[in-house]
Amino acid sequence: MKTDPLIDEIRQVRHEISAEFDHDPKKMYAYYKQVEKELKASNQYTFLEEDNTSFFLSQPQETSHGLLNDKLGQHISSPR
Repeated sequence: MKTDPLIDEIRQVRHEISAEFDHDPKKMYAYYKQVEKELKASNQYTFLEEDNTSFFLSQPQETSHGLLNDKLGQHISSPR
């Protein structure tokens, strides 16, 4: 079966991010909720609130594979 390099890269990044949280979705969720709170407080980004779900609106970044945020926004570039 032929694999798609873009899909392979996305899967690899997802695995790396998951590993940073010991593959625990609750830890990952808590981290991203904190990042969301910090981004909202910065007033540098626009969020669309819909049914208790936030959608982060930003300009996508160009990568070698087209439009894909670099390593998912470089993990939002926020230290833990």
